[in-house]
Amino acid sequence: RFDTQLLGPGPSKSLFRLVANNSGQSRSPPSYHQNQLWGNTFCQGLKVGLASYQFLEDGTAYISYEHPGTGQWPPLDDGSPIPPRVMFRETEWDAQELTFRGKICWFDDYQTTWQGCRRWDYEMTFDSQFTFIIAGTVRALYVHEEELNDMSTFGLDLIYINAAFPSKLKDL
Repeated sequence: RFDTQLLGPGPSKSLFRLVANNSGQSRSPPSYHQNQLWGNTFCQGLKVGLASYQFLEDGTAYISYEHPGTGQWPPLDDGSPIPPRVMFRETEWDAQELTFRGKICWFDDYQTTWQGCRRWDYEMTFDSQFTFIIAGTVRALYVHEEELNDMSTFGLDLIYINAAFPSKLKDL
């Protein structure tokens, strides 16, 4: 695990830096791929692992809950902790529209719900250089319902930036 730390102006011209934790695990910092989704990490509040979206180069994707701050969040509805990595299922990538779709299947994968949700359906649209998630929705399927409900909207409720992009700003 690692965290990011916002830095003020200074000679490094860097907006953030990675801060090691005490887990003993080594991990390379996020890398920036401006021409493709795969290999990028998108985070909120410049905190990798605080429900960040990891798009691996092998075409798989997951939500990372590896940041210590997620320990303040409610556990799964059966009382177990939030898993550190939750894989997206039924993924689809539309390269023309720059849109990713995938499902987080709480009940199918963990035999429990989280905050009353059996499943979350994601649609995320990215800008052309993969710096931000510019649009999309998260829709929830609740325990006793058969239809999806709007939960969050990217660009409104959810603001996500490429975790490696701020370090690229120093090159401008």
